[in-house]
Amino acid sequence: MAYNPFNIFRRNQKAIFAVITVVIMFMFVLSSGMSGKADFFNTLQDWFRSGSSRGDALCTLDGTKIYPRDIEKVRFQRVVANKFMQRAGLESFESMRKALLDLSAKASPDNAFIFQMVLQARSPMEFQQMAGMASRIKDNPKSKEADKDAATVIEAMSNLMQSGGRINQIPLTSDRDMVEFMIWQKKAHQLGINFNEDDAKTLVNKEFMGNLKSDVETRKALREEYRERYSDEVLFKALAAEFEVRSAYTAIMGGPTRPDQTLTSPIISSSPYELFKYFQEKTSPTKYEALRVPVESFIPLVTEQPAENDLLRLFNDRKDYEPDPSKEEPGFREPRKVKVEWISAMGDEPYYKKAAADWMARTELLAKSEVRALIVPFPGTGMASAFHIAAPAAMKEPLVQEKYKREVVARHESRVGFGWSGITSFVNHTDILETSTVQPQNLVSAAGGAAGAIGFGNPLTPITLLYSGSVAAEQKARIKACMPLFLGSVPGPSMLPTMVGGEAAFRKNLPQPLPLEAYKPELIRELSEAKARELAVNDLKQLKKSVDDLKETSKAREGAAKDLVAEFVKTRGIKSGASTEFHSEFGIGDDPGLAPLKALKDKGLDGMDPHFGRTPGPIQFGKAFFWKTEMFRAREAATGNYIPEFYPDRAPDASFSTFVKPDPIFLAWRTADQQARGSSFTEARPRVIEAWKRAKARELAKAKAEQFANELRNKPGESEFLILQNMADLQAQLLASTTNPKAKELVKSFPIDNVSPFQITMDMSRGQFGGGGGETVVSFRLAPSNDMLYPTPEMSKQLLDERTKSPRTVFVQIDQPKDSYYVVALLDRRERQLEDFKSRFFYTLMPNQVGMAISRDHAFQEFGRARETVLALLKKEFKYVESDDQKKRLDDRQKNAIDE
Repeated sequence: MAYNPFNIFRRNQKAIFAVITVVIMFMFVLSSGMSGKADFFNTLQDWFRSGSSRGDALCTLDGTKIYPRDIEKVRFQRVVANKFMQRAGLESFESMRKALLDLSAKASPDNAFIFQMVLQARSPMEFQQMAGMASRIKDNPKSKEADKDAATVIEAMSNLMQSGGRINQIPLTSDRDMVEFMIWQKKAHQLGINFNEDDAKTLVNKEFMGNLKSDVETRKALREEYRERYSDEVLFKALAAEFEVRSAYTAIMGGPTRPDQTLTSPIISSSPYELFKYFQEKTSPTKYEALRVPVESFIPLVTEQPAENDLLRLFNDRKDYEPDPSKEEPGFREPRKVKVEWISAMGDEPYYKKAAADWMARTELLAKSEVRALIVPFPGTGMASAFHIAAPAAMKEPLVQEKYKREVVARHESRVGFGWSGITSFVNHTDILETSTVQPQNLVSAAGGAAGAIGFGNPLTPITLLYSGSVAAEQKARIKACMPLFLGSVPGPSMLPTMVGGEAAFRKNLPQPLPLEAYKPELIRELSEAKARELAVNDLKQLKKSVDDLKETSKAREGAAKDLVAEFVKTRGIKSGASTEFHSEFGIGDDPGLAPLKALKDKGLDGMDPHFGRTPGPIQFGKAFFWKTEMFRAREAATGNYIPEFYPDRAPDASFSTFVKPDPIFLAWRTADQQARGSSFTEARPRVIEAWKRAKARELAKAKAEQFANELRNKPGESEFLILQNMADLQAQLLASTTNPKAKELVKSFPIDNVSPFQITMDMSRGQFGGGGGETVVSFRLAPSNDMLYPTPEMSKQLLDERTKSPRTVFVQIDQPKDSYYVVALLDRRERQLEDFKSRFFYTLMPNQVGMAISRDHAFQEFGRARETVLALLKKEFKYVESDDQKKRLDDRQKNAIDE
């Protein structure tokens, strides 16, 4: 019989199948990465091609050639380690938030308010300000344990916020950064710094101060992101390497890291002259003037008609994108749109004024008190003096008395204690005490002057007489009070008794504040207004809570909410309004029905200095109606109708100022919501044509801006006046050529002042003696404003680069969406002088914010130079070699990485 191989298979099929099964399982294990490492067969391929496909060496370190593959391996491990730390940091921060929430419930009422403000912080700047207040609680021996524990948690949150969880001491960008990391790791091992997996876990726990409850989800996310490239072994090995490098770096370089870690002194040294030159270079301000040339002005000049194929191609390219005015590319998808309603109260409505009066009557502030006021009139001027005399109250008025002590008596004692410490011959208007103003002779002179001013007299005569008489009275009173002190300082046998008696006489001669009765009407008015404001704020808070607590669902809930709001508005007599139609996030600010809210938002933005924490990006009025704004949370859409929120931010407090009129308190909510949807070419065609014309108009606007820039360069004169006049002529020329009202509003000229790497500005949150006379220093950045909605980092960079050039330097800038060109002319530069330097670094009793900030940054720059010196020494120690060809390859790889 002929040979048949299938006969052998049939006789031994069980054994053959068993062998095949074992082989398949073995290959599956090797290829699946179940062992925690990469695919065996991929690794095998890498072994075979390692000699031929590693590419050219990039450098040599300690006799070993470093290839691109070695660099990529280090980069991957470092990325994994730092992504782990950042994600774990977010989990730890959330854990700290929950702990702080629990502790704040046990804290004392005064401190609990601060803790709640920390929890409600909407920006890193706001959080750090509140964290600074909490740190004082921790150091106060009278604080409760719960208060101290909460302050400790806030300190940990602040440290984590500043570091972001990052542990990379060496940058994580270029190939040279990876090489530097390898050098520092070699130094760490040479110093005996070697961490294993357990060490890495311990250090991670210490880094987050024990607040990382579990890293399971973080490791799971990394495993899903990197799949077979990731393993826990790779992660903890990478973490150990980062901690090794940080330890070696800190041991050699020094420098602060975190308050709970060992600190060493950084190896830097500089002279006062070097610090002065650095201060001069970084803070000398330059002033520019910018003329806005909007693309909107040139759209009507585009006479060319688009081809249908071009329109269809543009629509198909952008049909899946929503319009965004901060971007150059158009979007033709219909965005989400909403309708909004609002109510507002001031506290000056009759309802709240009456409620405040009733409250004061119930607290016996006004009970049986007959108040009369003597007001000295100034005939012919419509003015009156601020001197009031009130009859004694029939009963005690504790709130008025407390306000009198807190505001009148304390202010009087402070001014006397500071201004009457010696014989002062000069008195300005801020030094005059009320006791000097209301002296009878002054009031009589002012009244006589007022009578003489009737007819053709000077209406300011009464004020002049009152002021001059008050100054004279103040000077005489100071001399009289301080004379015993002067006599007591004359040397002689009776000097000591004379000094003691002089001090007693001085104290006796000090003027006392005017009595309570003189201020009572004004104090009662302020108390009443403040109470009315407080009632309005609390009333709106209660309305919000009532609507939020409605148990009905969908339409029934909306109907109940409408009824609640309608009844509230009717009984309180407050203002209300609504948008006239549906609007998108970027178009809702143009609705006339929301103008009061828009005005409040614009006022807040225009009144903020850059250092108050304005976030980067465009100014969006409608953001609050579309997105939730919680710090450290991913952007999440705000949904649901009839969910009232205070606008523009959180609920205001009930604070009341007698000097600044408070803003209205707004409560706003969505009433209807249209979700985003696609649109057909026919529906979107008008917008597609507009986008096509806008792209064409950009070239016209750019040409006009360049033309204006050349005209400014060629005009004679470098004085600020002439440059501003020339720019005004160009602005008038552009306005005359524009018929579109919307475009005319966009054509404007505005200053860009105080341009320097570090801007010295006034921080109104600091008092005169609160750390440098109210001055602070911030890094320069063009913040969004109504003049320039979408500035770019390139704009800020060019303004800084050109700041040292001569006046009449002119250049053209373009904003982020390329919808406006700006012709920018340098007007003036003022160099900081030696006296400016001395006043902030030496001639100051209190720590100066500017001096400390500049010194800190200068030390950081010096530290960077020292770091480069140490790195050069380490390269020499570990025989680092980089040939010319290798240098070129490294430079090319870095350039390609940046371009990508």
